[in-house]
Amino acid sequence: MRPLVYEQTRFSPRVIFDADKGVFEMEGTLMLEDNKVFFQTVNRWWRIYQQNPNPRTMVVCRLNYYTLATDNFLLEWFFVLNDVPNLELLWYYDPDDWEMQEYATTYKSNYSFVKLKEEKVK
Repeated sequence: MRPLVYEQTRFSPRVIFDADKGVFEMEGTLMLEDNKVFFQTVNRWWRIYQQNPNPRTMVVCRLNYYTLATDNFLLEWFFVLNDVPNLELLWYYDPDDWEMQEYATTYKSNYSFVKLKEEKVK
């Protein structure tokens, strides 16, 4: 399966989803003009991955900032991830950022595969 890779920019996160290497990471700022196109691509990749997933899948997500509009797209992504067997999502958040902490807690309460990690996210 071809990896999905995006380089980090000022407004978009670094994304590495590489099934062959077992690397699934999203890190940085998510403040895109068109979240829909970004997440359509992400969700398409994960739907293909679901057909032949690794025995265990660990997704690491370190987003330091994203807009409220992005939250809806993240929830759609979680809905897609929910169908991947043996998946765990490590969601890192800055404990000093109450808003991001609140989002993280909501994600964890709605999706059992979400595990929270406190860390100063850069």
